[in-house]
Amino acid sequence: MRGLVGQPRERCVTRHAPLLGLERCTVPQQPATEEADLESTASCRRLPLSRTLVGMADTARLRQWLATLTTEQLQMVLEAIPTFTAGTQIRDLDELTMRLAHPSVIGQVLLTAPSPVLELVETASAVGRGATLDRLAELLENDGRSRADQVTQIRHWLDVAAASALAWVEKENVLLNPGVDEIIIGPLAIARPARAILTDARAEDLRHTLRAWGVKPPQRKAEMLAEVEQGLCDPQLIRRLASQAPEDVLGTLNEHVSERLASARVIGDDERPESIEPGMAFDRARYAAERRMWTWIHQAGLAPAGRGFGFLGDSELPVEVYLALAPPQFRVPFSPQPPPLATTALPTAQIDRSSAAALTEFMGTAMAILEAIAREGLATIKAGGVGSRELNRFAKKTNTDVATVRLALTLAAANGMLASGDGIAVTDKFSTWRRQRPAHRAADLITSWFALDVAPSLERDDGGSYIPALGRMPETSGMPYGFVMCRLLAETEGRAAVSGTEMLARVKWNHPMAQIAPGSPERSWQEAHQIGVLADGALTPFAHALTHQEFDRGVALLGELLPETNSTVMFGSDLTIVVPGSPEASVVDVLDVVAHREGHGVVGTWRVSETSVREALDAGYTAKDLLASLRGLSDHDLPQALEYLIGDVDRKHGHLSVRPAQAIITTEDEALLAEVVATRKLRTLGLHEVAPGVAVAARSPEQVLSALRAAGYLPVEVDDGGARVVQLRRLAGSARDSTTGDDAGGETATGGAAANEGRSAPSTSDPDDAADLESVDDTMIEEFLNTMQSGEHEAKSAVRPVAAAETSAELAERLLTQKAVPHDPLTADLEAELFTHARRLDRAQIHDLADALVYAGAVQITYRSGSGGQTTRVVSDLELIAPYLSGFCHLRQAERIFRLDQILSLTQA
Repeated sequence: MRGLVGQPRERCVTRHAPLLGLERCTVPQQPATEEADLESTASCRRLPLSRTLVGMADTARLRQWLATLTTEQLQMVLEAIPTFTAGTQIRDLDELTMRLAHPSVIGQVLLTAPSPVLELVETASAVGRGATLDRLAELLENDGRSRADQVTQIRHWLDVAAASALAWVEKENVLLNPGVDEIIIGPLAIARPARAILTDARAEDLRHTLRAWGVKPPQRKAEMLAEVEQGLCDPQLIRRLASQAPEDVLGTLNEHVSERLASARVIGDDERPESIEPGMAFDRARYAAERRMWTWIHQAGLAPAGRGFGFLGDSELPVEVYLALAPPQFRVPFSPQPPPLATTALPTAQIDRSSAAALTEFMGTAMAILEAIAREGLATIKAGGVGSRELNRFAKKTNTDVATVRLALTLAAANGMLASGDGIAVTDKFSTWRRQRPAHRAADLITSWFALDVAPSLERDDGGSYIPALGRMPETSGMPYGFVMCRLLAETEGRAAVSGTEMLARVKWNHPMAQIAPGSPERSWQEAHQIGVLADGALTPFAHALTHQEFDRGVALLGELLPETNSTVMFGSDLTIVVPGSPEASVVDVLDVVAHREGHGVVGTWRVSETSVREALDAGYTAKDLLASLRGLSDHDLPQALEYLIGDVDRKHGHLSVRPAQAIITTEDEALLAEVVATRKLRTLGLHEVAPGVAVAARSPEQVLSALRAAGYLPVEVDDGGARVVQLRRLAGSARDSTTGDDAGGETATGGAAANEGRSAPSTSDPDDAADLESVDDTMIEEFLNTMQSGEHEAKSAVRPVAAAETSAELAERLLTQKAVPHDPLTADLEAELFTHARRLDRAQIHDLADALVYAGAVQITYRSGSGGQTTRVVSDLELIAPYLSGFCHLRQAERIFRLDQILSLTQA
């Protein structure tokens, strides 16, 4: 059992932002720890939703807590989810509460939370209403810390959790955002909490439970639910009840609890408990013991919703009961301090020197790779991307390695400089980019690398399958590993990390929920050194600036490291051409035509050879043009050997001519053939007589036959062996072939209809979509389609008022002071209509949907189809024709219709 509902399936837009709260508070340090807490960065990623009802009481407590915050504290909460200030305007605290308790927000925050926050939230969720600071301190590992230090650490990380509205402390009690239950359904991978199990309890079960505890049941079911939940969260009551069990039942119960607790783990823990081997023999004695145990548990009121035996899956102990019966040595993992990261001092001069050398080499190589693609392109495979064979060939041609080619391709594609069609080719943006200053070119590539969630040089996934360049990539949670790594190293300015493995452990501590492709962090560590972002394990100054969004400063620092463009060309007598520094684009254009590049980096090197000159002449250049262009690159005369080589190759070039031929015309009548070749109407065929009675054509045989027949000639088609190509055809109504019983001729006038008669309609490839329309009224569908065809459905997208935009500080102040917000006249009536039909959506979700309809936004919905299945879709271009919602479904890449009353949940996309 996992703590999370499902895994992310679609990539969302990556958000580079520090984890809220860590910038404004300091982690309490242990005396032996010298590392400062590092700023955590994260990517935004949404989880699949499992919609359930949120308790009104818990939502009210969240609303009350928000009202007690200061403006600065509420601003921190709002900044933890930037979509609050960028999307639909929030009207009041009630609407903010609904949004904060939404599963998409909870999932987003959990994905960006560090390990101690996840550990505290999940443990508090497991303890339930009995969660106090002392209870958490008792359950969590302390690693030798005193009780006071343990509570101090817990308080600190609960404050960090409060900055994202995940959890907060009232007096000594720890309270959770009610939306946490919709994401963490099995805390600590042990069992569901009592509050979730009790939703299935009947009134008679609750009465039985309270009577078994010696408590008089109240009259109202809500009161009984509250008392039962409170009792199940009381460890002393649970232990007292368990102590009354018969000896054999108590032994079986202890064994059962121990087995369940042995597999406990927190969210993000990669370790998996050992699974039970299939094919185990049935143990009759164990079954009988388990049966007696579950019978006693039900009688004692420890499984209030159970009506059978747990061995058969009909009864269930709450996670609170397991924790109450846990042995004294049981502890939940708690890591308030980050793992150690060994660093060493590194002089600034050494950092700059190593970074400049690596970056200059990479930029020269990347430019050579892209310019080679501009000349000849790259072939792609059917599955998409560039395959291994083509990458190896291209790497050898450009005098580099495959990893560098993959890295350059990915970064160029991220900047829009590559496009795929029949192959990989450069776009117009490449011509503009290559004429920029070297510092700007480097900044573009480096900032693109920061946003990558998988290292481009990673060649194989965890299953051993090859990953094509610019093709499919392994599944990840979208976290930009390189960016996160650099932000962590930013706090160790002037010091270098000794180990990439320790850096990976630090990143995982900050982002335990991040799904990272195996092998990608090690590759990212190497790539960071290759592009100069890291130098001997230390973050370079320009990378520090770029990761903190100081683009101009980063470009200025890059300008100090990279040589400016240079048009100085030096010709050697050994047919080598050298350009110090970064050659200008015009110089490269000339040298790449007449010579082969041999070196890139601080010095660009080309070599002229007979092969390179022949390739230039083959491409259509003349020897005269080549010599003139080369002389224009230098104030000195060209080496005599270079001029002689170009002249020698030119004298040998062009003595043989090759004509295109797609068809051959043969005849024994030579005069007739000469007439055909000389006919003006047939000039488009490109006819040329190559021998007596033989002529070749530049067009296909079908085109030649058609043209000759149109000109009045009577040709016949023959095959490769000279035999006529005869197509047997019969008239309709002629005798059938007795052997096959089929018509040998073409299709009759009614043949098409007859062939289709009785054919069933094609079945849909999407069962969910078919089920979506099962319960839709035919009349309403007809009206909907008529409206769509009439054009009345066209979107009347409005422009969002500029005055509605608020900063997080302004929004926080308005919400706390309860300043009235005027209703948007464009959405007011629409919301009233939506409330009538979308009965499962709350006020905040109705507001989001109305806003998306008016301002042409996109929403993510959880939808229940007619067959009862649930699916999550992102829908845009929305149109409302109540009680239906139409829009473009990004999952199906087509228009889809949804019933408003079957939309279970909705959020901004």
